[in-house]
Amino acid sequence: MKTFKSSRTNHFPYIIKHWLITFGIATLPVIYDQLFNSHLIKDSYYYIVAAVLIARVYRDADTYRILQIDIDYDKQLIAFYYKTFFSGLRKRVLLFNNARLEVINKRAYNTEKQTPVKLYFFKNKLEIFEISNSKDGFSYKTIGDISTAIASIPLPATTL
Repeated sequence: MKTFKSSRTNHFPYIIKHWLITFGIATLPVIYDQLFNSHLIKDSYYYIVAAVLIARVYRDADTYRILQIDIDYDKQLIAFYYKTFFSGLRKRVLLFNNARLEVINKRAYNTEKQTPVKLYFFKNKLEIFEISNSKDGFSYKTIGDISTAIASIPLPATTL
C-alpha cells in the first residue's frame, strides 16, 4: 500500500488569499474612478462585481480538496481522502477495475522532459477527482510519483 499526502493541510488561508485577490482586482476600476473622477463605472458594475464574488466564493467553497491518496494493491482500490470548505474529512474509494486515469503533462521550454501537472481520475466515464498543485497542494514530484504508481497498475491511462 502506498500513501501520498498533500503538503497543504489547511486550505483556509489559500482560499481567503484567492478571495482577497479577486476582490482587489474587482475594486481597481472603482478606485480609479474615485481618484480621477472619470465616470468609468456605471451603476451596473457593482452588481456584476457582486455576482462574480459570490460565484468565486461558491466555487471555492464547493471544490473537493484532496488531502491524501492511498493505493492498496492487495484490495485493488484507490482511496481518496478529501474535504470541502464546509465539510469534514470524507473518503471515497475507487476500484481498479472501474478506474481510469488521465495525465496532463507540461514540457519545459529547454528540455524534452515532461512533468505531470494534473491528474484526472475517472470511474468508467465519470470524472471523480482532479488533482493539481494549485488546488490540492501536491508537489509536482508527488503528482509524478502518483502517476508512476498508478502506471504500475493495469489501468487505462491517457496522457495529454
